[in-house]
Amino acid sequence: MADTMLWELRKDGRETKCLIRSQAGQFEIAVVYEGLRMQSQLCPHKGDALRLANQERHKWESFGWLAPTTVYS
Repeated sequence: MADTMLWELRKDGRETKCLIRSQAGQFEIAVVYEGLRMQSQLCPHKGDALRLANQERHKWESFGWLAPTTVYS
């Protein structure tokens, strides 16, 4: 099954995003940095996967990463 992007963040011309995919009755969350899959985790329930994705987003934002619509030049 194809990946679905949950969020994308940018900083200093670089980008990271979080993808979700349904896989064998579970949900895989993957953080991708500059096109490289850096980390992934399987969750048994979609709600758990979405919470994990939100936690990862907050971690990146705490280091100054911003959503594309809030990137300032």
